[in-house]
Amino acid sequence: MNKNSNNTVNITAKDRFARMLATENIHVLHDGKAHTASFNTQSRVLTLPRWQDMNDSLYDMLVAHEVGHALYTPADIDAVRDLAAKHSVDIMVAKDYINVVEDARIERLMKQKFPGLRRDFITAYNDLIERGFFGENALQDDKVAAMQFIDRINLHYKAGTVGACIDFATIEQPFIDQIDAAESWDDILDCADAILDYVGSLPEDEQEDEQSADESDDSTTLDMDDVETGAADGSGDSMADEGDDEPASGGGDVSDDDAPQSPTIGDDQSTPTAPDESNKIERSETQQKFGQNVDLLRDRYAATDSFCGPLKIKPEEVMQDWTTLYNGKQDDGASVDGYYRDDNTPIGILDEVDRFLDESRKTCRAMAQEFLRKQNAVAFRRATVAKTGVLDMQKMVNYKWSEDIFRKTTIMPDGKNHGLLILVDWSQSMEQVMKDTIRQAIQMAMFCRMINIPFEMYSFSNVDKERRQSCWDGRDSGIHFTDADTGEKICGTGLIMRNYLSSRMPKQKFFDACKRVAIMSETYGWRSNQPTRYNDCLGATPLDDAIWTVTNWLPKYRAENGIEVMNTLIISDGATTSQPADCHTIRDGFRYFRQSKRSSTRTTEQALDVLRHKSGTRLIQFFLTEKKNINRAWYVDLSENTLERERQVAQFKKEKWTVATDDGKQGFDERFIMFGKNTVQNADAFDSIGRSDEDGMTITKIRNSFVKSMKQTGTSRAMLNRFIDIIA
Repeated sequence: MNKNSNNTVNITAKDRFARMLATENIHVLHDGKAHTASFNTQSRVLTLPRWQDMNDSLYDMLVAHEVGHALYTPADIDAVRDLAAKHSVDIMVAKDYINVVEDARIERLMKQKFPGLRRDFITAYNDLIERGFFGENALQDDKVAAMQFIDRINLHYKAGTVGACIDFATIEQPFIDQIDAAESWDDILDCADAILDYVGSLPEDEQEDEQSADESDDSTTLDMDDVETGAADGSGDSMADEGDDEPASGGGDVSDDDAPQSPTIGDDQSTPTAPDESNKIERSETQQKFGQNVDLLRDRYAATDSFCGPLKIKPEEVMQDWTTLYNGKQDDGASVDGYYRDDNTPIGILDEVDRFLDESRKTCRAMAQEFLRKQNAVAFRRATVAKTGVLDMQKMVNYKWSEDIFRKTTIMPDGKNHGLLILVDWSQSMEQVMKDTIRQAIQMAMFCRMINIPFEMYSFSNVDKERRQSCWDGRDSGIHFTDADTGEKICGTGLIMRNYLSSRMPKQKFFDACKRVAIMSETYGWRSNQPTRYNDCLGATPLDDAIWTVTNWLPKYRAENGIEVMNTLIISDGATTSQPADCHTIRDGFRYFRQSKRSSTRTTEQALDVLRHKSGTRLIQFFLTEKKNINRAWYVDLSENTLERERQVAQFKKEKWTVATDDGKQGFDERFIMFGKNTVQNADAFDSIGRSDEDGMTITKIRNSFVKSMKQTGTSRAMLNRFIDIIA
């Protein structure tokens, strides 16, 4: 048995695969309650069960088969009824005969249109036959020879793809040739009609001989296109028999229960013509066996896709611009520059802040030079050399044996405009690392200012003096997220985002704002005795709310500033405390965004995927932890590979930072795991040296302090060089 489970199948990739095969934007619904695959020809919805123990080839084969019905099989249930009435057989018998020959046609057409599917069909059918999906007799030549004609036709076109040889009598071969030549739906109806005529004309004893060869129990079973097509009434019901009342599989808000399904076979909702009791034509045994076995692969405990649109909120309701935070009134204690003014700050803190800003300018200047060097290196790698069409007189002497006699010019590609958005977690869990976190954000802003790229630094929290309600604690602030598809209000939000630093600030205002924010950083931590402005106090971590808000704001910001390469940096130390959209699948047009399997970050990863899709930004995280041993830290998400995990632990122990591997990125393009107090440049590294000989400093102490400072600088520079590589 194939051990590849459904868990290894990328569901979102299968959505795109189905749309590419259909050459149209169909909707794809993965339904945990569906017994069968089905296609609704009116709403253009492909419904797939959630299967387990299924590899990629088998999944692709079933999807391709169903898309084939979507492209080539009309919704024509009347043809099935008419055929059943003409031959006085049960409608399910007529359905089976049409299914078998129609499957042969649509699979042939799909493989002609997409030749690469041939390998998937061969691999899938080989797997199914080995697992006995068409019955145990399908592998025994003597038993196959005694099967009903319709079952041998079915195996010929399915097992025949993997080299099985099905024998037909001379009188039967014309029917095979007719199926091979069928191009249209009408041709298929003619084939099914002719086969039923032939089987019905056989003496009764010959029919009974064929039927007894593979006769099974009389219990109700599923037919083959239960897996492939669903009910003709559009409900996607399991088509075990006409009395089956299984609930609809096309659930969710994209199905249309009254629309026809493809192909045109299924439960007949009207009163069918009573079959002739003397007619002994039976249903296809291989069809029913296949339906039974595939139904066993269905994950009965899997969830059904529940859709909602991307969440929308008016950014102006939760984002405070820097112009409202800094009003220039020194006697106004309500503003940032009024509260954290120099005359309200101890002289020791002012000296320390000034040293930090001076060191940061040096560090950021070096970072800027490194960034520009790497940017120029990339440009030179992309440079091309072209002939100008003007003769180079120095090369004219070579005209007899060389055509290279023209002047050349180097064409440098145009540089791309970069942009950076910094989001800082303003939560209480950040208390002990807040000082270093704010300083790191200040240095990032200085770096962007020096290389002249647009940037914005926002905090995200839920602390606001004017409104104290929030979505995550179940209360309503009056500010709502709404569903983009329905306009329905999802929930309120207490999110507040403050724009502490911006490239839109005048030069002097920017450096003054850096100083005010640096003074603010001194008010955090249990050792601080400086008061914090109320609106700057730490609160919760509404990370999801912030991501959804930025999703609605960033595309406009990017367009207004002409940004071609956008980077979003999120500095945080934990998981979100808010989940405004706990929706299994978010649908934006024909793009689907499903939750990950990580319980703590499933909604955050989903929101990041939508942000990346709608804004085109690259997503980076600085994840902060106070633990010196990251094996004991929460939400770190180290690699599942033992060797890689050991490398991460060793690097973190030595350098105080490491980079998450693919299985631990939590939706980000790059994720740095950092010790919370690892700043870019530690301005306090030489504090122990003192300022005069009276401090009693020895040569050994000076040397040790210098070595300690260089280690800290080298460590942080290595991390920042990696960061620069990403955004350059």
